[in-house]
Amino acid sequence: MKRNIFSILLSLLLLVSCNDKKITNNNISSSEIIEQNEYSDSYESIIEDESDTYQKAYFKKNISIYINPSVQYDNEYANNLGNEGENMNKISNILVDILKENTNIDVYCNNELPGLSLSSSIKNSNSLNVDYHLALHSNAGKGKGSEGWYDSSSYYFTKSIIDSLDNVLPYKTRGLKNGISTLYELKKCNATSSLIEILFHDEEVQALFITTHYEQIATAIYDGIINYFIKSYGI
Repeated sequence: MKRNIFSILLSLLLLVSCNDKKITNNNISSSEIIEQNEYSDSYESIIEDESDTYQKAYFKKNISIYINPSVQYDNEYANNLGNEGENMNKISNILVDILKENTNIDVYCNNELPGLSLSSSIKNSNSLNVDYHLALHSNAGKGKGSEGWYDSSSYYFTKSIIDSLDNVLPYKTRGLKNGISTLYELKKCNATSSLIEILFHDEEVQALFITTHYEQIATAIYDGIINYFIKSYGI
């Protein structure tokens, strides 16, 4: 009889203990759960899904833009990581796709390899009578960081893109510069025009960053464009 009572008491204690464990596990915070699953396949898939999310923007005003990646194929990257023309073309292709998929902006691009010459691409941009012209380049001279060159009407457009890039690039921006009297592309384009020097491709760290972060760079440029258009035109 004593043995039966002992067995019953032991069973009750085990039952209570199991319930306590369930309650404790249910009280784990979401951050702790993510930390526990940091290297699981499900956690990785969540991160991938988030990277594919872009802010969508549909404007009442018709807006058009011409994306003009560098055609300087002789400008070699450090450590044989390609050249300026090829790498800027890859970024511009991603940028064009994001713009077309997430906005109602009319998007044009000099994105065939090899692209139109600089003078021909400017004529193409002018013939399309676009509102904005954006040139994408990487820099040389062993410096660090991005630069934004603006014309007489593109200061804030350029600044929005540079500010957005500054959130993702490994070095802080070198700032904004007036290129209306010095840069052929800004002088000859009819549209509001900007030229972005993303990083210095003749420095190893920056060359590697560009060639391993095409989508991140394109997304930052996209965000800069959209943020400016939203402030300027509303949605």
